[in-house]
Amino acid sequence: MPYLKSKIPYLNLEKYDQMPTLHEAISDMKNFLIENRKRQKRVVKIIHGYGSSGKGGVLRPGLRRELREMQRLENIRAFIPGEDLHSRDTQYRNLYNDFPLIKSIPEFGRGNYGITIVILNR
Repeated sequence: MPYLKSKIPYLNLEKYDQMPTLHEAISDMKNFLIENRKRQKRVVKIIHGYGSSGKGGVLRPGLRRELREMQRLENIRAFIPGEDLHSRDTQYRNLYNDFPLIKSIPEFGRGNYGITIVILNR
């Protein structure tokens, strides 16, 4: 599994036999973010999947709504949807420059709808 070699901590919500509910996933994500902020990590990855139906599930949009609210409240610095994780996206260019480790993520440049990168505050 390529994620084990990553220098970036990650939360894999797809690891369970049954996907968590949105409420459980939000709780797991918040705990994960708090723990990594305590560890002074700045970049983390959330693996939420896109949805087994091919149309998308509830976790991706629900977690991203929560992340938008956390960003608005300044609980996180920013987040990057996996599908926008490439050097052509000028919206995130400053984050790529500030956190070059992002470019080492195996999914960088591949347009992965099943992940989200979170930049934590100090």
